[in-house]
Amino acid sequence: MNSNSEVKLRQFRDTLELAGKGYIFIGIWNVIKIFMTYTMQQSLMDELISDLKAQELSSKEINATLIFAFAFVSLFIIMIHFYIGLGAIKYAREKSVKKGYLVLSVISLVITAGLLPLYFLGADYGGNGVDDKDIASILVDLTMIFIFVDILYSTHMIKKHSATADDKEAIAG
Repeated sequence: MNSNSEVKLRQFRDTLELAGKGYIFIGIWNVIKIFMTYTMQQSLMDELISDLKAQELSSKEINATLIFAFAFVSLFIIMIHFYIGLGAIKYAREKSVKKGYLVLSVISLVITAGLLPLYFLGADYGGNGVDDKDIASILVDLTMIFIFVDILYSTHMIKKHSATADDKEAIAG
């Protein structure tokens, strides 16, 4: 029969795996959001192009620069999200004992939480206020913060309950 500690351990492993998958999904969503921002906001594109034209670049060089910037930022975001997400999934499935994903999770948590007030500061300093797009972004950022906390908590509880299960096996064995 399963002990209470083994049941809790399985629950925290399932939660950690789900959080890892959720974080990967949010990374893919962030890349889609960046692509939509680049392609749908003509004022942003006009500003970027005018800044690049001021440096006397040809239209081919401008297009190459924009494509490279989008690709670089997207790849960077995907790499971070996959590193954290897959690290959590592997740890939950007991395929890895490495916890390097936790360091990046803490750094990402601090950055995400620290940048959250900027949505409101932009509205205070001449912005048009917080619009629907900002509210959606705030909700995604709050979801990311929840996932970070869930990853950290689940990893801690897995370690705690694994130690309890190991102690019980040593006593029984």
